[in-house]
Amino acid sequence: MFLECCISSPSSLPSLLSSNVSHIELCSAESLAVGGTTPTPGMLNCCVEQLKQHDNNNNNNNNNVYLTVLVRPRGGNFHYSEVEKHAIIFDLRWICNEDRVDSVSICALDSSSAGGGFDDAFLLDCAKVVNQFGKDLTINRGIDELFRQNYDFARDSEGLFGSLKVRRVLTSGGEGNGVNLGAVAAFKKCVGEEVVVVVAGGVSCDNLGGMMEAMVSENARCSVDLDDLSLCVLYSSTLLITCDNKKYKHDPFERALPFRTY
Repeated sequence: MFLECCISSPSSLPSLLSSNVSHIELCSAESLAVGGTTPTPGMLNCCVEQLKQHDNNNNNNNNNVYLTVLVRPRGGNFHYSEVEKHAIIFDLRWICNEDRVDSVSICALDSSSAGGGFDDAFLLDCAKVVNQFGKDLTINRGIDELFRQNYDFARDSEGLFGSLKVRRVLTSGGEGNGVNLGAVAAFKKCVGEEVVVVVAGGVSCDNLGGMMEAMVSENARCSVDLDDLSLCVLYSSTLLITCDNKKYKHDPFERALPFRTY
């Protein structure tokens, strides 16, 4: 299990890197209130340069920070117009062309059918770009809308998910300001071992310890290995204080793979 931190400014990186962070997601400045949007080229470049320097200081070992970049043209829903889809593909190409980027985070939903679901054709177009550059594909919290519709993920676990080569999924299990761990654990069991499921939404340093303990309990109930679920938290100065004090270094965190202090 790992803990991931979502940031909206390159200025957050130095303090995070000194705290031995392992996973970061980058979105645009001041966009977290709407769930995040695509960062500017300048923001990404600043982050990449800092990460490359960090890599060099670590002699480019296998513990380099894993960088995910959000690709989302606006806040609101995930039903995109043709113009917005063109923008997404354009952004995917320049972001994936950056060799220090490990993953891109996207989602697109279909509003044309009664049952909803993914925008299969467009996501396949996105996946072609991502796979062409050898990056990992992350499905972001747009998927939460499908949780709220009681969508049957079983029909996509081997079909669409396999075609897209999805590596990671960020979700709250459909909750707006919290986490439905039961739904997340059931989803993880559905998509299998190849997809890393990251619990995102409603996770903060204030409830991190309790969230970990709840995950241990829920995973056991659903027969899902603890190592198959992870947590994403928003960057904050309080989070760094928590890291430095190792406030939550108890049993669930001792089992984290690897335990990264934040």
